[in-house]
Amino acid sequence: MWFVFMPLGVAWLAADGRVVDTKLALPWRMYAPKVAAKFILEGPPGMLESVAINDRLEFVDVATILASGP
Repeated sequence: MWFVFMPLGVAWLAADGRVVDTKLALPWRMYAPKVAAKFILEGPPGMLESVAINDRLEFVDVATILASGP
């Protein structure tokens, strides 16, 4: 969070997309997950209301979905 001037909602994810830790990250502080993680998802603080530990997140390419048609 060095040189970040606003709080962020942070979720750390395992390789399978499972949320292993979350935190409201405040400016000018350092954070690390409680459990080893492969990915980090950052968003607005309100994101933490929709994400919980052990949730599994999946990311898809919207362009690919739209190109495949109805």
